Amino acid sequence: MIKYLKYKIKNLLNFNKRQLGELQIELSKQNYDKIKNIRDAEIKIFSQFGEDGIINFLLYKIGLNEQIKFVEIGTGDYEEANTRFLSETRICSGLLIDKINDIKFIKKRDFYWKNDLYIHQKKINSKNISAVIKDYGFETNCNLLSLDIDGNDYWVLKNINLDTTDIVIVEYNPLFGFNLSLTIPEDDNFDRNKYNKVFYGASLPAIIVLLNVKNFFFIGANKACNNAFFIN
Repeated sequence: MIKYLKYKIKNLLNFNKRQLGELQIELSKQNYDKIKNIRDAEIKIFSQFGEDGIINFLLYKIGLNEQIKFVEIGTGDYEEANTRFLSETRICSGLLIDKINDIKFIKKRDFYWKNDLYIHQKKINSKNISAVIKDYGFETNCNLLSLDIDGNDYWVLKNINLDTTDIVIVEYNPLFGFNLSLTIPEDDNFDRNKYNKVFYGASLPAIIVLLNVKNFFFIGANKACNNAFFIN
């Protein structure tokens, strides 16, 4: 009950986020033809940093301006997530995946019943991710995949079929540097907290190499240097 009350208070405080975000996005569209670096499109609305603006810019550029189909792995309670603004402002079909209990509060929000959203509240790994995505019907024609699990990101990403996915967003570990392809060893019981939260995930070069094999082109990272964006 206490967690839910905190959740409700947070919602009240964020009441105007969507309206202000839509205004910011509309104003930014005036400069879309001039943007050469995706960082110039950054706008933070519901995302952790400026991913909301970049996502909208990329969808606009590839002509996806209406219904969006997405998978987000590692949503938390969905108050700060890469696909939240899409759920608030477009007609969406989405699969939200996280192991935390707070993800269930999403079902109490207006955007949940207005869209075709599904929640998978279980821990995922490289061995079960493909089956989970397939079970919910998101294995084909997915416009966007966002992955941020602070651990086995590389190994999970490796086992996802992305043939019909348009855009991929992956969190990488900037502390691994930008010269070597590095990843943590695959470990289904990995806990980032055991390593003072500095040992997790994979380096940017490792993600680029992996997604190049899957026919994705790296188009840039956000200003915070932790999320990389790829186009099929």
